[in-house]
Amino acid sequence: MALASSPKVASPASPWIWAPGTAPGGPIRLFCVPYAGAGASVFFPWTKTLKPAVDLWAARLPGREGRYREPAPTSITEIAEALWNAIHDAPPSPRLILYGHSMGAVVAFELARRLRDRGPQIPDLIMVSGRAAPNLAGNPQDWLHPLPDARFLELLEARYQGLPRQIRDDSELLRIFLPVLRADLRSVELYQHAAAQPLPCPLTVLHGLDDASTSLAQAAAWRAHSTGPFRLEAMPGGHFFPFQNPGATLKALWRDAAEHCGLSCH
Repeated sequence: MALASSPKVASPASPWIWAPGTAPGGPIRLFCVPYAGAGASVFFPWTKTLKPAVDLWAARLPGREGRYREPAPTSITEIAEALWNAIHDAPPSPRLILYGHSMGAVVAFELARRLRDRGPQIPDLIMVSGRAAPNLAGNPQDWLHPLPDARFLELLEARYQGLPRQIRDDSELLRIFLPVLRADLRSVELYQHAAAQPLPCPLTVLHGLDDASTSLAQAAAWRAHSTGPFRLEAMPGGHFFPFQNPGATLKALWRDAAEHCGLSCH
């Protein structure tokens, strides 16, 4: 059964939120957090296939796109706090889904903790991809952020296979892009998980079968972070599978939104 539309149209004023107006005031808000180095625009292609009830919002992080003059954030905590404040001050939505990929998965997790502890609402569904469970600390010997540029780029490509050629081959684009990407990876690599009660909401974890950065076992370890329904799903593709072939990711999202948020799939 489809949910009735909310009569109050959400119009975020925060610079931390991008809302393209896919379904203003719709009954389901899908709040997305991008991966390291990326901006809210990576979710723009999703707007073409959104269900009519879904109002897409995405995190607008400093240091990129329309906020390129601002310094990039320095920690996952800083990002999660800013996004919590932005959501807290925005008009509410009947249903809330959080989605985050890679760095965005950790941010979404920390944001969900704040929403649980402080309000204004607990997410009805959390979906993450491209990231090991937040309690699994990386080995400092594997950190990328302190490396010289050439080695940084070499290992980045080996691990994630995702840096566009037009950026790799353009020294001016690299000059602009690398500091933001390095800052984001520093935030991820220095992130310290604090033990707390598991989240009470449904949690779905998507894993790319060819993702060299995360194993299936590391993705499965997210199970400890929710007491709600848990689903682990392996999908074809590497680290950036949700953006290189978004159809499977969105199909999983609509399936779970129908199950936990009342979204009509018709």
